[in-house]
Amino acid sequence: MNPEAIVFGEEITTDYSKAREKEWIITNSLGGYASSTITGANTRGYHGLLVVCVPPALKRMLLLSKLEEEIIFNGEMYPLSINRYPDTTYPDGNKYLKEFRLDPLPSFLYQAGEVVLKKTVFMPPGQNSSVISYKVSSPTPIELLIRPLVNCRSFHSRTSEDSGIVFRQHPLLGGVGIDSSEDAPSLYLKSNVGKYESSEIWYRNMVYDEEIERGLNDREDHLSPGFFKAMLQDQDVFNLVASVDASVTSTELAPKGAPVLSRVSLHCSSFHDWLIQASDQFIVRLPGNRKTVVAGYHWFGEWGRDAAVALPGLLLTTARFEEAKDVIRRFLDYTRNGLVPVYFGEDGEPGYASIDTSLWLIYAVYKHFSYTDDLQFVEEVYPRIRDIVEWYQRGTDVNSVAGDNLLETKSEEGSLTWMDARVGGVPVTPRGGKCIEVNALWYNALRSIEKLSSKLGEDPEPYKELGLEVRKSFNDVFWYREGGYLYDCVNNDIGDDSIRPNQILSISLPFPVLGRERWGSVFKIVERYLLTPYGLRTLAPQDSRYRGRCSGGPEDRDSAYHNGTVWAWLVGPFITTYVRLGWNPNSPMIRHILQSFNKHLGEAGLGNVSEIFDGDAPHRPRGCIAQAWSVGELLRVYSEDLKGFKEEPIA
Repeated sequence: MNPEAIVFGEEITTDYSKAREKEWIITNSLGGYASSTITGANTRGYHGLLVVCVPPALKRMLLLSKLEEEIIFNGEMYPLSINRYPDTTYPDGNKYLKEFRLDPLPSFLYQAGEVVLKKTVFMPPGQNSSVISYKVSSPTPIELLIRPLVNCRSFHSRTSEDSGIVFRQHPLLGGVGIDSSEDAPSLYLKSNVGKYESSEIWYRNMVYDEEIERGLNDREDHLSPGFFKAMLQDQDVFNLVASVDASVTSTELAPKGAPVLSRVSLHCSSFHDWLIQASDQFIVRLPGNRKTVVAGYHWFGEWGRDAAVALPGLLLTTARFEEAKDVIRRFLDYTRNGLVPVYFGEDGEPGYASIDTSLWLIYAVYKHFSYTDDLQFVEEVYPRIRDIVEWYQRGTDVNSVAGDNLLETKSEEGSLTWMDARVGGVPVTPRGGKCIEVNALWYNALRSIEKLSSKLGEDPEPYKELGLEVRKSFNDVFWYREGGYLYDCVNNDIGDDSIRPNQILSISLPFPVLGRERWGSVFKIVERYLLTPYGLRTLAPQDSRYRGRCSGGPEDRDSAYHNGTVWAWLVGPFITTYVRLGWNPNSPMIRHILQSFNKHLGEAGLGNVSEIFDGDAPHRPRGCIAQAWSVGELLRVYSEDLKGFKEEPIA
């Protein structure tokens, strides 16, 4: 991959089968986005050129699906768009697409005869608007026709012509305003040149190939209310703005040279630069200016566990310390009886069914202090994180404390950790009793409070003493002597000897709970059975429950989600453990992992890191095309563990 841009030539862009899995996404720092494939063909119901967030929470709605584009010159018409319908692709405008480039904005270079048309898409930060800009290079005048396909739905749902939705349009200077009978914002479409003509047409039965593969609703109808038409000369620029703001004009948002993104440079010269660029997309401003983290695109919203794990990489390594405090406050403000929300729903309501999220948030607080020495912030949040620890000692709604001072789940349903997938309401990976990473986090929470108490002049001894007891019990209870590794869970004194990646956190967290003499043995087991070029499998392939592909319908995917599927975020704890063992960060193993992720930037969510990968080779990317803790953990280890790593050879 070219480190400065992600580029695909016509050998890819003209081949739908090769181009359909390469997706781009840009965001607006409000939770909204624009996203599609490199040909402009929407292969997911989540694709669209304007997806906006509707207050008070991250409720996202699709307003502008795509644009149908045609150029006309010398009496000939050249369609540039491409769509999938049952058993056919029409039109086949990608045959004119000579190049797609992400640099880091997506741009499309079309050529028909001597006419060259460059299209660029961007979203101004802090605005629910998208700008699609066209620049013409042509020896003769051309006519450009653009027909928008609009919608007004939750990005999870689908629309049909006979669903009863009523669209109303009214003319505006330079364009049109579109309202619907649904509870959705109005959409305003404006251009800088040419004119708009009303001409309603339904595009019926559009097919989303990725949704077919995922066993979801794969058909949709879109309304085209009319079209924009303009005569353009050589070097003319046509801008189309889609916005929920009626006052926005096509000229004030149009890109003048290089548009300005919210935080990061437009020039990416390395894999690390691309990670920093990607990190910006997950940081979202809520109403009231409070910042939060979107767990993944396209479909994830606010998840407390994901935010806490991702926070050091996304916000601390990039010196966004004030925003990190905002994210921590966001979740601490909703603490209930010691539990931090594991998620906020689209209605803004918090959910609490998690045993580890509160402990991860204490980890995030401690990491913030280790980066900043911001004692004033520690003083602000200390009463609340101390309260979390005290609740866990007494027992929360989800945990109790055993006689050995280890945490165990109260619920027998066993889906309170990050391995929480269910099929038919039944946990796929039941983990009742004492879970290994929960107790590694428990020890870290106690040690963190001990250290922070001392900094504030509070008595650290109770936390120090309890931490020592927890450490002793942990090493006694979880060590599986015959296997040379750690039980994943211990329930009623029966150990689960499944080889899973959770045990690596007993070494990688800021305060390793596992005895130093056992680190090498655990690492070797994890490396032997779980390591792939894209992170760690969630179950060893030798296990009868192992699922090597996370594909098919929802039940099939959920069954594989934590039973063999590779999670990219786990590469962070793995690399941290490797370096803590004193091994060379420039080793072939580490270099191969980073080479794989570098190559991956051009494979699925372009410039991003996917949520998951198949456990079996070739480890096809699956799930979300851009995941916060995948990016965050790679950024964290780059900053903390790979400081001496020489990146140049992997570019």
